[in-house]
Amino acid sequence: MAEMKKETIVLLYDFDGTLCPGSMQDTTILPELGFTGDEFWGMVNTERKASGGDSTLTYMYVLLREAKARGKVITRELFNTLAAKIKFYKGVEEYFTRINNFVNINMKGWEVKHYVLSSGIKELIEGCAIAKEFSNVFACEYFYDKDGNASFPKYSVNYTDKTQYIFRISKGREKPGQNVNEIVPAHERAVPIANMLYIGDGMTDIPCMKIVRENGGKAMVVYDAQDEFSIKISEAMARDKRADFFCAADYSAGSKIDTVVKQVVLNIAARNIL
Repeated sequence: MAEMKKETIVLLYDFDGTLCPGSMQDTTILPELGFTGDEFWGMVNTERKASGGDSTLTYMYVLLREAKARGKVITRELFNTLAAKIKFYKGVEEYFTRINNFVNINMKGWEVKHYVLSSGIKELIEGCAIAKEFSNVFACEYFYDKDGNASFPKYSVNYTDKTQYIFRISKGREKPGQNVNEIVPAHERAVPIANMLYIGDGMTDIPCMKIVRENGGKAMVVYDAQDEFSIKISEAMARDKRADFFCAADYSAGSKIDTVVKQVVLNIAARNIL
């Protein structure tokens, strides 16, 4: 007898400030080029104001410009290697297996998939310790020339660009070039947006949170308990009802995130049954 198709729950994650403290570049490619995070992002901000350009494209451009000025060659392999330096919040590296096992044991007929929607660098995410946990990663990418050197941005994913990937995942149109704007009836979608939880850490996550929540899903804002600014931003988002849940960025067993995620997936299954 053919195996019954499982219903799917999707957990969407921002990366920087959500799964790891700060920006992934700060502990990887920037030290390689001789920059601190404050120096580099200050330079990016200055360039963005002068050019009026998009902030994400600007940082990708400045990174290449400064690497060239220092005689450094940026390759996919370099990003993948440096990714080992990314440090995660407490419990992150064990969290995914724990949530997967919880669904497998307690929710027969259901599966959970994890996705990243990030303005960070995809090549770094693909090389990090948790890369294998994600069904797909939507993030910024570089184009590499015939010698394998990064030469210009291939994909730029800013905070509003991220929203299209919610629909790509829902409609099963995840491959580049597939038409995300084509109407796909609800019963033909890979996963309803109502079956999604978006987890982010700041104001740039609001567009994604809004789309998920308006379509019946849930949103969680997390904060770094050691960072006063992070706490204030998250408190404001929770107060203004931009998110359903407000949690410290601790993914260990029994933490608030661990508890909330498990309750959300149970709630999605119960709602579908009812």
